[in-house]
Amino acid sequence: MRPLLLFPAPFLLLACAALPEAPSLSHVRTWAIQLHGAVDPLAARRYDMLVLDPSERPVAGRPCLAYVNVGEAEEYRPYWKTFWRAPDSGPGVPDYMLAKDPEGWEGNFVVAYWDPRWQALLWGGPGAAVDDALAAGFDGIFLDWVLAYDDAAVAAAAKGVDPERAMARLVTDLAAYARRKRPGAYVVLNNGAMLAARVPEVARTIDGVVQEGLWFDGRAEAGWEDAAAGDIPQAPSPVLREALKSLRCPVFTLDYAGREEHARSARAASEAQGFVPFVSRTPLDRLP
Repeated sequence: MRPLLLFPAPFLLLACAALPEAPSLSHVRTWAIQLHGAVDPLAARRYDMLVLDPSERPVAGRPCLAYVNVGEAEEYRPYWKTFWRAPDSGPGVPDYMLAKDPEGWEGNFVVAYWDPRWQALLWGGPGAAVDDALAAGFDGIFLDWVLAYDDAAVAAAAKGVDPERAMARLVTDLAAYARRKRPGAYVVLNNGAMLAARVPEVARTIDGVVQEGLWFDGRAEAGWEDAAAGDIPQAPSPVLREALKSLRCPVFTLDYAGREEHARSARAASEAQGFVPFVSRTPLDRLP
């Protein structure tokens, strides 16, 4: 989960995977994300959609999506091998690990996500992240770090590769595979509106977009009670606003606020735009 890098882009009228008249997540009016901590309390809450860590059990009775980071390797995942070495002043082992997370998230490392060795860890066989999540009963996949194509380490490593097109291909290939494995599987992008605006194939593929830190943001590695875990005001650019409003699939917002007046403000601002809000704090380890 990362702050959005903003840049100008031409905009298209975006159509998502479902028909514009009936997007597959159009019924969702409340949602929540929790990536750490006990998830049992979620079962008793009436959220219409949930995003959970794939190591957890999916909660039945509503769309439940598994978090998958497609732009970074995470050393706490099952795919991490004992002989792997984190990148430092140069690439790590394997050499598709390029650099430490630029925002300071511990144990996360930017990857050359077009590398077939990395993609094989995400989907395509036993033990791959998408395969395991769908086999566990998740209804779809929440893809984080799709803005890796705008990262400096990625740009430096992309010899003969267009990083943006490579990410678009990853998203569409992963989505097609997931839907072959589980017909109707949802695919939602975190901070993916800009990619969808630039690449029509992505817009036609996805079922929704989450926009993180639209009104209030927080710092990496802050504890739940830390002031830095939220309440940092944001001013979304006109470019981003236009991209989000152009989407024909649902837009969900994820803001970080500890102060109730900020939480109320974020929810009201999102609802005024027709977005579905959720407000938490950056650790995402409990319900607010």
